[in-house]
Amino acid sequence: MIHVKLGYACNNACLFCPYGDKRVTVGNLAADAALAAIPAAKRKNDGAGISLSGGETLLRRDLTELVRAARGRGFRAIEIQTNGRMLAYRKLAHELREAGATCALVLLLGPDAAIHDFHTRAPGSFKQTVAGIRNAVAEGIAVEVRTILTKSNYRHLGDLAAVAADLGARRLRLAFPSGVDAKLFRTLVPRLGKLASYVTAAVELGRKLGLPVETEGLPLCHAVAPVAAGAELFAKGDPPPDGWAVKGPPCAACALASRCPGLEAAYAQTYGFGELVPLPPPSPA
Repeated sequence: MIHVKLGYACNNACLFCPYGDKRVTVGNLAADAALAAIPAAKRKNDGAGISLSGGETLLRRDLTELVRAARGRGFRAIEIQTNGRMLAYRKLAHELREAGATCALVLLLGPDAAIHDFHTRAPGSFKQTVAGIRNAVAEGIAVEVRTILTKSNYRHLGDLAAVAADLGARRLRLAFPSGVDAKLFRTLVPRLGKLASYVTAAVELGRKLGLPVETEGLPLCHAVAPVAAGAELFAKGDPPPDGWAVKGPPCAACALASRCPGLEAAYAQTYGFGELVPLPPPSPA
């Protein structure tokens, strides 16, 4: 799946957002530039899927036109990356499905309003996002829930998995944060050593509820326990930005170093590589 970024405008103000004030200072691509990006994406990668992202994609009044353009160019899978709030308007969910949208990747940051709205800094956003997920599912748009792991939500991942399953999501993605403002890093970003048991518990509950769970951005040595419990590893559709992750001394002795994304760069700079554990070669089957 190839990704097309449509701009930065957003109606949330998430604490961990890597784009900072671009949501106000840069805004969105102009309509003609956004429309031209669709055939350009097809020329770049003649794949079957396209993902339209922001900022908040649903703030664009031309989004249904862009979805139709993507369908007209032969993309069979058309994903909308969104915080889901505008999908609380059932008519919009219906129009997007009619235009050709097949999937929505929706950001949900906690199992309740207190946790979610704390992260988005947008009171009422949890209620709208939940309503949006329900509407998308009802309209036949497959929903995947994505959560950014923070110090304030990782202990609640089991409850989050239960909520995602109840809403009809087809998958839950647990993503390690990247690009967090340096001033907020120690406040927001959880230590790797504390995550595994909570991620694993969410994976195990997800399996019971029929909700697949995957991890994004965790070094493989910290994804071992969740994977053993049934988690999938998310592979980015496009190459990650240069320098987003780095490898340290423990990685040199790890049998899976060539497959591992490494450690998020700001995390390595803040805490070093002491939590990484070289993995031995897999046992023969």
